[in-house]
Amino acid sequence: MRPSFILLTLAACLLAQEPIRVTVTLVQVDAIVTNKAGKHVKDLTKDDFEVFADGKLRHVTSATDIESNQQPPSNKVKRNLPTATRVQRENVTRTIALLVDDLKMSMESVHRTRLALHKFVDTQIAPGDLIAIL
Repeated sequence: MRPSFILLTLAACLLAQEPIRVTVTLVQVDAIVTNKAGKHVKDLTKDDFEVFADGKLRHVTSATDIESNQQPPSNKVKRNLPTATRVQRENVTRTIALLVDDLKMSMESVHRTRLALHKFVDTQIAPGDLIAIL
């Protein structure tokens, strides 16, 4: 399916107020693990991690160590982003659409969601990405 068709289908469902059902069978969690000196910790396995969701311990099925030059995330939000530019169709490398339904979210959840969206935009968007946040 083409991304534009998906967005049009999604918009049609929203306008018709039809329920959208999504089933998640895999959740991927990226983590940067460092020691007290700030050095990357290597050779970790799935048994070295505990993941909780809604207060329940979830089973970790795998862990993969990926070499990265990334620094651990800081608590400071970057605001020196370049201005948005129009991406030419032939230069699009990824198309991403994020849909947030805040109708029944608490104020705390809205705040945390906004922080997560800012973090995603600040750290994950690359040249050639075409993004929509709805």
